[in-house]
Amino acid sequence: MTGLLRNPLAEPSFFLECPAMSRPLLAACLAAPLALTACGGKDAWQSHFIPSPQLGWDLKPGSAGVDDRGMFHSPAVRFFDTVLVVGDSYVESRGLMEKLNGAYVEESRLGGMRVLLGGMTGYGPDQELLWYKKYGDAAVASSVMLLWFAGNDLADIARVKNNGGYQKPYFLLDGGRLTLHNSPVPEPARRFSEEEFSPLVQHEWLELSGAKKALADKTSLGGGGGSHSRLYSMHHYLYSRLWPYRKAKDSLVNTWAALSLKKREEQLALGDSWYLRNRGYAFFTEGRDLEAAWGLNEAILKEFRDEAARRKTRLTICLVPHLWQVDPESGKRFLAVAAKAGYKVSLDAPNARLKASCARLGIRFHDLTPPLRDAHRTTFTYDSRYSAAHWSDSGLEVVVRAIAKDLAASAPH
Repeated sequence: MTGLLRNPLAEPSFFLECPAMSRPLLAACLAAPLALTACGGKDAWQSHFIPSPQLGWDLKPGSAGVDDRGMFHSPAVRFFDTVLVVGDSYVESRGLMEKLNGAYVEESRLGGMRVLLGGMTGYGPDQELLWYKKYGDAAVASSVMLLWFAGNDLADIARVKNNGGYQKPYFLLDGGRLTLHNSPVPEPARRFSEEEFSPLVQHEWLELSGAKKALADKTSLGGGGGSHSRLYSMHHYLYSRLWPYRKAKDSLVNTWAALSLKKREEQLALGDSWYLRNRGYAFFTEGRDLEAAWGLNEAILKEFRDEAARRKTRLTICLVPHLWQVDPESGKRFLAVAAKAGYKVSLDAPNARLKASCARLGIRFHDLTPPLRDAHRTTFTYDSRYSAAHWSDSGLEVVVRAIAKDLAASAPH
């Protein structure tokens, strides 16, 4: 999952508008990643990932519980079943792994489950398929669940670089057959130029993303050179792993938002516009690039299905909804942004298209949108209203329960 908006903390206006008593705390939050960077400290990519000629980038063994198979693994427990969950940054979460086993025990009433997570920041279905080809045998799983993110997975398979400018392998269709390109990934693995489309994209997506640089320059959203990418990478690493840093950053952002609600809404709308132009292509309802991408996505899922069948493994495609599809306020704002720009979009388009593909391929399909929408009526299930938001703790609880229930229902008893 890529294309995160630059955080409000990076904007000079945020510091000026922040209450004076909060500025020392703000300075400390900004100084931590800055000092580590200046001292030659490793950024999140260097600390957590390693270059991979086959995958583009891979998890570093021994980093944050990663084993020598490149997977997060649950602690040793008595179990009767093993599940492998594959996806992007939504899956790269220790919380998902730690909570899933307990929820599964409650749902199945049979016993524990060994949980393996094959999650990788910036991956799309193409790299997830290659990851499964490389590590699937080592997992020895009876069930595999591929989490497909509606926000950017369709765009990810159409790119030759991702995750802040890292090169990646990609697929194209040649006479209906998948062909792999840019593999092995050449050096240097990382390039700080704009992310590029593969030859799959020839039409409207080029025009959509053509406004990317102008919009980024005008609003300070996305983009950035090597120094900014390195700094933001360190910030993201600290935010995801240090509770005090995360709490301080969140409280400051909330303070800033309360001071200028109108400005916050304007920034959210600008973020929606950028994300739609550069990532949210699955929400469009027409276009030649769109149809080509959905065709390629279905071919990738077919290959994933065949790989799972070869291992005698049950496969489920699980749709992870975008914030726009769960939070009514965010969805309304997104539709207004799209209508103003003259784009034909639908909040339900990714769900309908993916479900239809799974039906044609004979793959089990599970949609996380309904349980998240239901829970969202009483608690906010995402960590912000920015277009790059992830699940909050309460949202993760909902997802864990829904996945465990689905796995228990499909397990061989």
